[in-house]
Parts: sequence; structure tokens; C-alpha cells
Amino acid sequence: MAHPLSRPWLAHYGDIPPTLSYPGCSMYELVRRAAEMHPATKAWEFEGNRVSYRQFITRIDAAARALYALGLRSGDRVMLALPNCPQVTELFYAADRIGAVANMVHPLSSAGEFRRYAALSGSRFAVTLESFAPSLCAACPEIPVVTTRISDALPVFLRPVYRITQEAKYRRKAKTLPVIGWNHFLRGGKGVTLPPLRTSGDAPAVILYSGGTTGITKAILHSANAFNAAGLQTMAANHFSHPDGHRMIAVLPNFHGFGLGIGFHAAFIHGCTVMLLPRFSASALMRLLRRRPSYITGVPTMFEALLRAPAPRRLNLSSLRGVYSGGDSLPPDLKARFDAFLAAHGATVLLREGYGATECVAACCLSPETGARPSSIGIPFPDMRIRVCAPETETPLPPGEDGELCIAGPTVMLGYLNDPDETALTLRRDSDGTLWLHTGDIGCMDADGYFYFTGRLKRMIVTSGYNVYPRELEHILSAYPKISAVCTVGVPDPYRIQRIRACIVPADGVSPGPELEAEIAAYAAENIARYALPREYVFLRELPRTKLGKIDYRKLEA
Repeated sequence: MAHPLSRPWLAHYGDIPPTLSYPGCSMYELVRRAAEMHPATKAWEFEGNRVSYRQFITRIDAAARALYALGLRSGDRVMLALPNCPQVTELFYAADRIGAVANMVHPLSSAGEFRRYAALSGSRFAVTLESFAPSLCAACPEIPVVTTRISDALPVFLRPVYRITQEAKYRRKAKTLPVIGWNHFLRGGKGVTLPPLRTSGDAPAVILYSGGTTGITKAILHSANAFNAAGLQTMAANHFSHPDGHRMIAVLPNFHGFGLGIGFHAAFIHGCTVMLLPRFSASALMRLLRRRPSYITGVPTMFEALLRAPAPRRLNLSSLRGVYSGGDSLPPDLKARFDAFLAAHGATVLLREGYGATECVAACCLSPETGARPSSIGIPFPDMRIRVCAPETETPLPPGEDGELCIAGPTVMLGYLNDPDETALTLRRDSDGTLWLHTGDIGCMDADGYFYFTGRLKRMIVTSGYNVYPRELEHILSAYPKISAVCTVGVPDPYRIQRIRACIVPADGVSPGPELEAEIAAYAAENIARYALPREYVFLRELPRTKLGKIDYRKLEA
């Protein structure tokens, strides 16, 4: 039997190197090196528009000069609230070129969330789509806001039609707002001299959001080194050391560690063409599948939606080199059905399940190409270590026993921004000096080094691949005057995997019913992001309790 601190998974690596060399530089520098090696390769494709790596670096530098002209400096934070469009790729690396920190935020956040993210991060500027500007400007009036449009990234011949049919109503609203238009923003940077390129990758570079061990949203601070390591590990673990000309579908959002770290950064630093999809729909993704992609990353909900959508005639997926699922547990039945879909359309690869946490950028563990085991999340990436500890302790457990999954390696976060107590709970050094990330997830390792995810210590709902924290929803909903008590739970859903149920005890004298539900739903829509909204409301006389007096979540789920 393997010792709990050994690394039995190395026996299954084959020709994957157990350790890698890391450059210790900015993210921008690795993309620039890719551009020097593959200048004519297309860096991204978006709605018929294509840009080479040579052009991509030029556009990144132009955005960096524009940000610098606004006053963004090394160490400053800029909030990027954008979908997967070319502008966000340019701004992300432009901020890193200056030495600033990219604060990645869901563009459909509520006004309250925008306020919280701006205050927590200390963002000096924000960039968003024109359509989202009213909410962001109202929430953060003290922050200069730059606006752009989807049409700004379209081929020239498509822009006029798109602006008339899709953007005219937003344009009228934006004219009344104190915002900086995209073209004006770029013109402001002309002739500006940028500071010397940062030569170290250990400084803060990216802010993402997750729930920590307490289940309350935290700002996660990552270095460029962590993102670079995640990108290099991902390609090494997939035997793709020379993916020049390969094509990655970027459908997972850029404010998601999996989407940003793998769908964007891993692809760009290896000379891949990133196929940008600003908003997921099964039909839109099917269209991209016809364009011969090499890689797809997604969440279970996305793969379920593809299976439900009509496939184009003669869909040929033989170009696929990797299809990866993360963000939530992959049901075995869904994997079997999607593997059959891949085979039916000529693919020679299978859907591979991974595991990770935003606190370590993205995936740190992946089912191997051959030798995958049912329900296993696979084996760790090069230089990543995972161990199973007794919950609430740092005591390693032997193979076969369930405990808390703890992660060590070069992709682990710097910490939670402005939260030393939560950081100390989550990042702990052992007697050997190794820094371990305590994930709050429960799992085990078998004797051969394969890992299995079995549950969570903290309350969290994963719906359509998004992490939703019940305590935050309950805090918002309980502030509504007609609610006496509330508890939110996740219940099984054939499409979203989990949907959110709000169990509500009305205030004294308030009658439950459709009118009250409509009032609460309208209030929720103003204060909660769309992806986190309850999908059903249940009215109760009181919340059920366990024998110890705690809320009985199991009964509410049932």
C-alpha cells in the first residue's frame, strides 16, 4: 500500500515529464515569445474576424499604452467586466505589460456585486461593454469607465449592420453616461512610451473570485508565475509540446479560472488559435465545431446541452485532440453519452474529467489519455501534489480513506486579497515547509494514485459550472422586509446539474403565493447575478431543523 505522502501517480505518467522548467516572467512575455515563434499564425478568431500573433502583440501594446495614458501604473488594479471578445484578451495582457493587476469580473454582475468587487480589489479603472455600462457606472460612480462594443471587434463590413440591429438601444443610453469610448481610449495612448517590461513573475497579476473555506466570495490573488505554470502544465500533461496551428474553442468565461487559465492563456502561450465565443449557446458552439477545432474545454452543463441540440449534417470531429470537463462533477452517464457522440462523429478522443480550484488557477488533476478509471478525477499534473487529510487537520490519510483534498505546487494562489485570516485558514505550511492549499473538498486517493471527488466541506451550489454560495444569497434575500427566514439549497437538475431552490418563511402577516413570489423574484433580479438566481421558490411555515437545532438542508433539498 502506498504511503500517504508518496506520489504513486508518477507510475502512470508515461512520457509526461514529472517536473517542468518555469520561466519566471510576466504572462505578456510568454505571449510575446509565442508571437515571435509563430508571427503569421492566427491568434484569435471572432465572428469572421482573424488576427495573427504579430498583429495581436501590436494590439496588446496599443491597449497597454492607452491604459498607461489613463494613469494605470504597476500594482494598480483594473476591472475587466467583459465577455469572451478580442478586447478582453488584449486588455488582460496589456495590464500585465504595465505590471498592473487584471480584476476579472462577471459582466452580468448585479450593481451590488460591482460595488463589492471594485471596493475589495481597489480597482482604479473599469472596462466593460456599452450594454453593461449603466449598471457599472451607477454602482461605481467614482471609477472611470471605458466602454467597448462587440461591433468594435467585427470585420469592417459587418459593423454597420450589427450596430443598427444589436447595439443602437445601448448606444442611446451610453451617450448620457460619463464613459470613455473605445476609439477615444485607444487614441489617448498614441505616442505614449511604456515602462520597461517587468522581468519577474512573482508579483500579483490577476484577481479571480471564489468562496474560500467559509463559502463567502473572496478575491483570489494570483501571480503571473501561477498562470504561466498552469498553462505549461496543461499542455505537458496532454503531450502537446508543439501545438502551433491547433485551435482552442474558448467558450468558458474569462472570469472563470478554467476559462482564463486554460481556454485563453495556455492556448496563447503555445501558439494556438483561440476561437472566441462571447456567449454560450449549443447552436453557436455547434457552428464552431464545424470549423475543425483541436481542443474544447467545458462544464457538464455545456456537454449536456450539446447532446440535446441537433447536430449539423456530416459533423466531422476527427480534428479533436482533447475534450475536457471541469467546474463540477461529471456524471458517468453523461460521459458515456458524450463519448458515444464523439465517436459517432469521427473523434478518436474521449471526454476527460479534471479537477481543480480557482485558488490554484484551474485544473491541477486530469484523467490520463489511457487508463482512465470510472468516476475518477485522474492524476495530478507535473509538479502538483495532492494529498488527503483528515478534515480540519493537517494529518495525511492513507489510500482509500475520505478526507479533505489539499494541493501543493507552483499554481497555488498568493492568498485572499485583504483577508489574512481566511488566507491563514486555507494556506498552511507543513513541517517540511511545503505550502498546502486546503480546498474544502472531500475526496480520496486509491493505492495507484488516482483521485476521486466525493463532496464538499463548505456549503456551495454548482449550477451550470458556476459556484454559488448559499450564505451570500441568504444574506441578500433575508434583507427583503417580507421575508422572515430563508435557506437556499441546490437540487438535481437534468440540464444545470443543480438548480437553486429558495426556501422562504414569510414575515408575520404576509401571505405566501404567486404575488409574493413575483415580488421576491424581482428583488432578487436587482441584487443577484443572473447565473445565481433561484429557479424555484418554496414557502414554508418554518425551516426544518435537525436534533441539534441546525437547519436540515437534506429535507429542504428533498
